[in-house]
Amino acid sequence: MDQKTQPAGAGAAAGTGAAAGAGAAAAAASHAAAAAAAAAAQPDYLRVATAPRSHVAPPRFFEEDPVIWLVQLDLFFSQAAVDDELSRFRIAATLLPGHLLRDFTDILRNPPLDRPYTILSDAIRQRFGKSLLVALLVATSRINGDGSLPPGDADGPPYPLPRVSSDDCLLAMRRCRRPVQPSWCGLLLMTCLLAGDVHPNPGPSCDVTILTQNVQSINNKLGDLRQSAVELEKFSLVAWTETWLGDAVASSELEAALPGHELFRRDRVGRAGGGVSCFARRSLCPERRKELEPEGAEMLVLAVQTVPPLLLAVCYCPPDSAAELTATMAGLTDLVRSAAGGPVVAVGDFNVPDVAWAADGAGGGGGAVPVLTRRSRRAVELLDGCHLAGLVQHVYQPTRGANFLDLTLSNDQNIVAEVRDGIFSSDHKEMVCQLSTVRGPIPTVSRSSALNYKRADWAGLRAALQLAPWSMLDGLPVDDATEVLYDLLSAAIRDYIPLVQFKRRQPPWFDQELRAALREERRRLGRIDADGFNLLLANTDWSSVFRAQHTADKWEAHRQIFLGQLDTVAPVTRAQQRAKGSISVVK
Repeated sequence: MDQKTQPAGAGAAAGTGAAAGAGAAAAAASHAAAAAAAAAAQPDYLRVATAPRSHVAPPRFFEEDPVIWLVQLDLFFSQAAVDDELSRFRIAATLLPGHLLRDFTDILRNPPLDRPYTILSDAIRQRFGKSLLVALLVATSRINGDGSLPPGDADGPPYPLPRVSSDDCLLAMRRCRRPVQPSWCGLLLMTCLLAGDVHPNPGPSCDVTILTQNVQSINNKLGDLRQSAVELEKFSLVAWTETWLGDAVASSELEAALPGHELFRRDRVGRAGGGVSCFARRSLCPERRKELEPEGAEMLVLAVQTVPPLLLAVCYCPPDSAAELTATMAGLTDLVRSAAGGPVVAVGDFNVPDVAWAADGAGGGGGAVPVLTRRSRRAVELLDGCHLAGLVQHVYQPTRGANFLDLTLSNDQNIVAEVRDGIFSSDHKEMVCQLSTVRGPIPTVSRSSALNYKRADWAGLRAALQLAPWSMLDGLPVDDATEVLYDLLSAAIRDYIPLVQFKRRQPPWFDQELRAALREERRRLGRIDADGFNLLLANTDWSSVFRAQHTADKWEAHRQIFLGQLDTVAPVTRAQQRAKGSISVVK
């Protein structure tokens, strides 16, 4: 009995479980269908927002360059298949930071019915447009009438390429009004721009030319220096080794020959000979970096205001001292490390005749190839130091006889160097190298204080100068004595002549001449109605100010407009003053 009923109960349980499983499967299928229907009913921007983590995420807003962020956003829309203009508009509006929403309030509150995302992106490009990115798109673009890719770009990305809006700058450069499609090469260049190590607006480019020669004493070549001043003025930097200078020759005597350059020198101390110096063009704002000059080596380090700053090292290694060559190469290694990726150029006489340099036959621009003619300690020190510092050599021709003594080392492989007969008579030829950099901003000096001579204590100043220890100037070199003299005078002036701080209340173009004209106009007209004068200025044609390209020209245009309007202001009578009450006047 039990053996017969047990299989029946098991079969019933199995049937019940199968029915329950079928019901669960049907419920799951119904739930999945409902979820799929709900997902299909969602707009594109909600489907993207609720996508799994593995799905591509929209890019965050790029504060430094919103135009680059728009390029990333277009790539995201292509990958996520968001084709609806309204969905793109809502996603872009969600990603915009709060402090920028007020800039696009009219568009965000009342979205345009036709192409809302295109209008918003054009407004962002117009508000934060960068000329370099536009020029990059233009330079690397291919124009087709139908907007398709050219045959050469068949190996491009698998996703559709983003369209570029036709803004005025791009159309002016292309002189056409056809759609622009960036090529695959252009997207690669934009990827390099997005890497973060390329400045989007680097500034104007400039070529820095460096002249180097072992002059073997400049003392007997002062006449040649004055005669060759016109030729030397053409170079940005003029570096000399073995200057043999000392306290007997003042720097001002050498600077008189090249007034547009500033002289930096490091003379040998303790024994005759040696020494390095460099003339640097003043417009490059050169600065000596003594903290980067190693002890035990004849090395002069200058920093030139380019973007990034250029570090120049002028080196001289005596042929009878291997220790100085070791110290020089160690100093160059530290110099490259302190430059943090910036350009470093080392020029000078290294006195290593055991290494010859041949041009790279591959033509890859990797600098000269060293050829070891004889294994020596100096040759090993030079090659190991260059390898450790990451420096390449750019001189392919011998500079003294058949020996490569004067070298040009740099971490930039694009430097062009040549060897030619020197301006000064020497058994060393001169080297001329050229590198392309970006000119840095020239620092402006604003004068905020001045000496108040009206409140000066002249009696105390005379007494202080009479009691000054002038005897300490006896026996000092000319440069040191001049520096001590200036220090004594500056200390006395600071003690007995007070400083007055300037408070600028007027714009920079409101100079002394304009103040005098305004005072004369006050005396002629009496009181000037400020409201009428401001209304007159508001209706003035300012096109001359807008057309001016330089700041000084803009200031001059402001002055001329202001002076011209002074003659058209009518005086205010006392009756008008009483009728108007307290009026404001131009002060």
